[in-house]
Amino acid sequence: MRTTLLKNFSFLTASSVLMPIASMALVVAISRLGGVEMMGEYSLLLTFFFFGQTCCTAGLQILITREVARSRVKAGAYLVSGSAIGAIAATVISAILIPSFMWTVPGADVEIGLLLMAAALFPTVVVAFGESVLLAFEHAEDFVVIGFAETLIRATIGTLLVCLGYGIIAIALTFFLCRVAAAWATVHRMRRRDPELILTFDRDCFSELAHQVPIVGALPILNSLYWRLDTLILTWMRGLADVAYYSASTRILDITRNLPQAYARALYPILSRLRHEDEKEFERLSRDSLLWVVVATFPLSLTTCMLAPWIVTVLYGNAMRPAILGLQIVAWLMIPYALTSTLAQILFASGNQALDLRVNVIAVTVDTCLNLLFIRQWGFIGASIAVLISMTLHVSLQYHYVRQRVFDPAALATFARLTVVALASGLVSFGAYRYNPFLVTLVSLACYAFGLWAIGVVHRHHLVLAAKRTAAAIRFGSHRLARMRIPTS
Repeated sequence: MRTTLLKNFSFLTASSVLMPIASMALVVAISRLGGVEMMGEYSLLLTFFFFGQTCCTAGLQILITREVARSRVKAGAYLVSGSAIGAIAATVISAILIPSFMWTVPGADVEIGLLLMAAALFPTVVVAFGESVLLAFEHAEDFVVIGFAETLIRATIGTLLVCLGYGIIAIALTFFLCRVAAAWATVHRMRRRDPELILTFDRDCFSELAHQVPIVGALPILNSLYWRLDTLILTWMRGLADVAYYSASTRILDITRNLPQAYARALYPILSRLRHEDEKEFERLSRDSLLWVVVATFPLSLTTCMLAPWIVTVLYGNAMRPAILGLQIVAWLMIPYALTSTLAQILFASGNQALDLRVNVIAVTVDTCLNLLFIRQWGFIGASIAVLISMTLHVSLQYHYVRQRVFDPAALATFARLTVVALASGLVSFGAYRYNPFLVTLVSLACYAFGLWAIGVVHRHHLVLAAKRTAAAIRFGSHRLARMRIPTS
């Protein structure tokens, strides 16, 4: 069991990091060759697609994985029934969203692109629920490889099309065709893993999943609104140029926030088990997790903030220089985001998911109001400030509910000491900002590490443990390479 868990976690982590990096090639090509307007169009199409995808799948993946893991013979029935619900939802969502998006940005190219992205929702439903079945089969490597191959092919073809002078329609068509190919490959792998798989519609499975849609579908839809609504408001109030700048800054965040997501997904089953088996161990692990996600994400935020001018100009070119300030602001979103990911797992593991839903409703409402207020005044910079404020509120409410309904993490004093260390490291960074940013960042991180030791967060045994685990990982890798070595005659 541990081997399977480690294997799936490794593949999921690699997927969450590699796929956004692979897709960056297309974003860079569009920003450099297509210009600000095309970058804005592409961001708008992706906003439509990701929001539509969230609505169509309605959070049913977790139910399908659970039920197929319990009864493998129902895999085909759950796939077909879930896909039927998703197809109905895709039709309804497209009918609602397409007119509003077309009204936002009129133009024949954008309208055709939106229709193609709407068509891509149908194979996406099959991909999403097929991945849930493969995860229940304990073969995450199948859909991870398919997803990475699709992303790489889509980015490569899209980049070539942009270099050849094609526009947003060609990119959207490539997206649709790659989604169809991924759906076929996913079903093919399911059949290989279970030759007795029967794809059939089951009315009971359909009714069971449909009954759960209002409950499990609310959270992902709210999360999608939280991360995508600001782009839509920017489009309405400021135009595609601000959308492009905001997308350029948040694209980096989309990559880095996969790390706390992966940790939270790995943490959740352990917390769920400990909640019923060992309450004290549950509380200890929760406290340690809250501490270490902050300790680990601050260097990432600091590095991104300090190197923002270099990151933006190297990836996107000088035309995107206004995005530098936006990236420097959203870089600090990593810290509250890492905390909120961990706190959500604590609430879910303790059976308090309704409280997390309440927090999400409040956060989305506040974020929307702040965006409407700030975007009119400051454009995409206002959107960056709004999401940082609303995420901080999100974390505060989650912590309050964990302390009130689950247990007291007693972490505020530790967070206060970490804040002092972080501020000291930040002062070093900004005080020497005129010098080489890479050197200044290294000095600031060294000051941060010394501060962690000074306040007693990092001890000698942490370094010894890290060294032992690194050595064990090297030995494991060497052993695997030795086993894979082909003998020569």
